[in-house]
Amino acid sequence: CIMPAAHKSCANAGPRKAGLEALLLQCNNFALNRARQCNVTITKTRPRARRAVSPPPARIIRKLSAAERSLLGEHLLRLSPYDRTMRFMSTVNDGHILRYAQHSDDYQRLVLGYFADGALRGAGELIFLTNPVWRGACEAALSVETPWQHLGVGTELLRRLVLLARNRGAAPVQVYFLRENRRMQGLARKLGMSLTYTGAEVAAQLYPTWPTYLSLLGESFSDGHAAWARLARAAHTARG
Repeated sequence: CIMPAAHKSCANAGPRKAGLEALLLQCNNFALNRARQCNVTITKTRPRARRAVSPPPARIIRKLSAAERSLLGEHLLRLSPYDRTMRFMSTVNDGHILRYAQHSDDYQRLVLGYFADGALRGAGELIFLTNPVWRGACEAALSVETPWQHLGVGTELLRRLVLLARNRGAAPVQVYFLRENRRMQGLARKLGMSLTYTGAEVAAQLYPTWPTYLSLLGESFSDGHAAWARLARAAHTARG
C-alpha cells in the first residue's frame, strides 16, 4: 500500500518533533554544564520595572498672575507680628492687609512668589512708580514667613526683582525698611545697594545696568522652569 505524500509527511512529523525536542534538551543541558564549570549564574530575564516618575520641585520662585493675588493676602496674614511690622514699617491689623491685597492690582506691580510644597511662603513685590516704566523709579518689598527665613529666600527674591526692573529699563530700584531690620540691611549691601539713613528709616537704592540678551534670556528661562514645575506638580497630583 502506497501512502500519499501528504499523509506520509504527517506520519513522520511526530518522530521529527520528538527528535528536535531531544536535541534542544541536550543543547540546554550542555549550556548549563558549561556555565557551572565557568561559575556563571544564569537567571531568567524579568520584565523591566516601570520607571518611577520623579516628583516635581518642592520649592520654586515664579510670578503670580492677577488671578492669584489672593494668595498674597493669605501669605501676608500668616506673617508674625514682628514680620508684619518689618514689612509695612508700622503695626498693621488684618483689615489693613486684606485691603492692601485687594487693591494690589491698582498699581503697576509685579509679584514674585516663593512656593514651598505648593504653598506661598515668601513674596517679592516690584511697584513701578512711573508710566511708562522705562527709566522710571520702582520700589521693591520683601516678606518671608518665619519657618522659611535664613534659607536665602529673601536674597533670591530681591535678586530676581532687580532683574525684572533691569529688563524693563526701570531705575533706580528702591527699598525702604526700618533701621532695626538688620537682615534687610545686610541683604541690601550684599546686592550692592547704597544705604541712606534718615531717623528710624533706611532707604536702599540701586541703579541696574542696561538689559542685555542674557538678562532677558535669564528671565525667560525662569518663567519656563516655573511653568514646567507647575505642570509637573499638577501631573504628580493627578497620579495620586
